[in-house]
Amino acid sequence: MAHTSSPLLQGQGLPEFGAITPDQVKQDIPVILRQVDEDFTAYESRLEAILNSQTALDWATVMGPLQE
Repeated sequence: MAHTSSPLLQGQGLPEFGAITPDQVKQDIPVILRQVDEDFTAYESRLEAILNSQTALDWATVMGPLQE
């Protein structure tokens, strides 16, 4: 997620909780959920492609993206 003026969409670290408004939550949480869904779908596709190629998965390939 790109850096924006919204504390919820800053993309790294903890947000500045005192700066979050109810309107930002209503607007930004759906954006965050869509992005997480898109990222997870892409991750699943990458893992499926690796498995279909008969290549062994390793810890870093599976867990690295999940930790992000």
